Amino acid sequence: MGAVALIMLLACANLAGLLSARSSKRLRETSIRRALGASRSRLSQQFLAESGVLAALGGGAGVVLAQWLTHALLRMMANGTVLSLPVQPDLRVLLFTVVVSLATCILTGSAPAFRAVRADVNAILKETHVGGHRQLGNVLLVAQIAISMTLLVGASLFTRTVLNLYALDSGFQRYGILTLGVRAGGDYPNVRAIEIEQTLVGRFAELPGVISASAVQVLPVSGQFWDRPAQIEGYSPSSGGDSVAYNVVAPRYFETIGTALLVGRDFTSADTVDSPKVVVVNESFAKRFFPGRSPLGLHITYVNLTTQIVGVVGDAQYQDLRSAVVPTMYAPWTQRIGSYQPTMYTYLLRVASGNPLRLTAAAGQMIRGADSA
Repeated sequence: MGAVALIMLLACANLAGLLSARSSKRLRETSIRRALGASRSRLSQQFLAESGVLAALGGGAGVVLAQWLTHALLRMMANGTVLSLPVQPDLRVLLFTVVVSLATCILTGSAPAFRAVRADVNAILKETHVGGHRQLGNVLLVAQIAISMTLLVGASLFTRTVLNLYALDSGFQRYGILTLGVRAGGDYPNVRAIEIEQTLVGRFAELPGVISASAVQVLPVSGQFWDRPAQIEGYSPSSGGDSVAYNVVAPRYFETIGTALLVGRDFTSADTVDSPKVVVVNESFAKRFFPGRSPLGLHITYVNLTTQIVGVVGDAQYQDLRSAVVPTMYAPWTQRIGSYQPTMYTYLLRVASGNPLRLTAAAGQMIRGADSA
């Protein structure tokens, strides 16, 4: 909104400069009209009416273009997702446009009108040089340069920020992955929930063009954050205790999302409720709690559950791209404590090429086929 306001001021200053330059060429005309008896108020009304026509045309064109440009901007921001935003201009938008157009009319029309009615009629009719336009032009020029430099610096900083975020190693694959959420009427028993979840992942992996499929509780850059107080073998905790980020994933999640497995192994179908409890930690976790040594085989205890570290993966951004990566541990979804339901997870399909959204209909049929509820 600040950039929009500056651009509006820049346009007003430019328009005022053009109208002022135009009025300087009409000084002889206005002086003759004044000499013939035209009042100053009448001449002022004429200049304001002319600028009012320009302001009305600009405001009307803005309202018309907003109908299309707003929807185009929304589609660009959505990037395939569904955004339910009321973007249709309403009475408040129209009222704002009218107010801004009137303000523009007054700002751009008052300067040339004031100069025209204050000019020395005798000097102009005798073609004597009359100053004043140069001073106003200099003021407008300085204002335009100042606003333009502010916009240029702001746009440069914004562009640099966007380029830095694009160049940032986020730790996961940004493109070619379809994410799916599942809705259900209620919770499922643990056994049935695990059965449905594994069935869905297995069927998704068989779709044409799918390289791998998996599931996760918290997606990258989702802004969400789960943490757990943990006791870590071989590490002396701080006085306030240690809390680490916590996520639950299905087998092949790191392969699907594109996060590198640095050492150890990924979760497999052998990691069940009855098998020894295991976790995978990220690189920041290993560097903080196990500097200079391998964490493989060591144990982490949280919520009265002791687990063994079987792998280390690269860091990935889960809050946002600007925040520092926090130490994170990943647990397999088949060993998660508590009630299960298929709706708890987001399912991911990594597609070899093309638009992943083309698989949405087929994936939806598979979801309904796995369980009618």
